[in-house]
Amino acid sequence: NAFCVLGMARRAHTIARAYAKYREAFSHPILDYPLIRENLARIKAENAAMLAAIFATARLQDQLDIGEWPNQDGKLLLRLLVNIQKYLTALYSVEHIHHALDVLAGNGTIETFSSLPRLLRDCIVCENWEGTHNILRMQVLKDILKYDIDQIYITFMQGEFAKLDVTSKHTQLLAEKLNEFERELSQFRQLNPELQSLNIQFIVDRMAILYCALMLLIEAQDQKEKNKSASKLDCYQYFYILHIADKKIHYDQAYLDLITRIISTE
Repeated sequence: NAFCVLGMARRAHTIARAYAKYREAFSHPILDYPLIRENLARIKAENAAMLAAIFATARLQDQLDIGEWPNQDGKLLLRLLVNIQKYLTALYSVEHIHHALDVLAGNGTIETFSSLPRLLRDCIVCENWEGTHNILRMQVLKDILKYDIDQIYITFMQGEFAKLDVTSKHTQLLAEKLNEFERELSQFRQLNPELQSLNIQFIVDRMAILYCALMLLIEAQDQKEKNKSASKLDCYQYFYILHIADKKIHYDQAYLDLITRIISTE
């Protein structure tokens, strides 16, 4: 389900980006306008983070299947990762395709002009296929209370940081956010059952976002070491700004340069 919706959103982004290079408004291609660039950069960065996460999860599943993952908590961890990613990928991908429709404006709603209307309909189906958002959230809550799956998640995430450059500012900032989340989980466990049911939506969001960010940062640092490219690191930085950083977005030249770099690479 996750791979399916991410593929739909990537197709929508490709269509929207190509259209933005072709369509002119006020004598300029609309891709020249910062709001269009921001729209497309957000789709690309969020999709890149979620794609890194789902590939990492598929690798973990492979390791478990062939017996290279002896940890007895492996199945529980995979159960959690699949649930939170099914939730986040479907939620964001519907938004992404909607944003792509916005780029095409009226043409985006015409069935014979592009595949975007069909992609949006199909993605909405996947959003509720194999569990709605609330069902998945409540399953995570049940597993936290029954299996301490939140602690399994924290232990795994801390272990994954060993793959990163510990001297990197990006690594240090993300590690601080994981420590903050661990404290949030402790507070969450002190709530009464009704409040836990209400607040689990924020816990699931945080779990999924931090996991996606970490997996993308691992890929980004690996990419930079091997071929000196920073395209994935740009996506990571934007994902961090959008979903993890405490402060509001500062719309300055550095921000404009970042979103421009993100959409400039295929």
